[in-house]
Amino acid sequence: MGSLIWSPRELPHHGPWAPNGPTIPIEFARIARDGRLSLIIDHDHGEMVPSWSALATATHLEEGRVDLASREGCPIRNIGCTDLNGNETEVTGGVVGAWCRRTGWDGAVWTQLPSTFEERTGDPFSVEAALAYLHHLTGDTR
Repeated sequence: MGSLIWSPRELPHHGPWAPNGPTIPIEFARIARDGRLSLIIDHDHGEMVPSWSALATATHLEEGRVDLASREGCPIRNIGCTDLNGNETEVTGGVVGAWCRRTGWDGAVWTQLPSTFEERTGDPFSVEAALAYLHHLTGDTR
């Protein structure tokens, strides 16, 4: 599960996270600054998995994006969003917007960090390459 669920830190939200989000393609295809593999939305390699959601305290979509960018420590361009008017950053192929319409939510925000696997390892991402990467880690990073 993503770290937002078990470590939301200062991300303002109401109530608990729930496993009621849209099904999206997820893969451990990003190498974080500390060397760990982390989950991202990945249409090329990801497995379709149900996501989790929580109700934000923000009352406007841009406020929610700013809150999530702050929690993630990333630029706002790496925070996706959709609203009921169909305005969506196209990383989910409209899946999140359709989920919002089905559930009655006004909109949604999510983290959409790019893969850094090839940049950090020199190899294109594959499950085999990720396993090899993990095998060669040492110490606390492993």
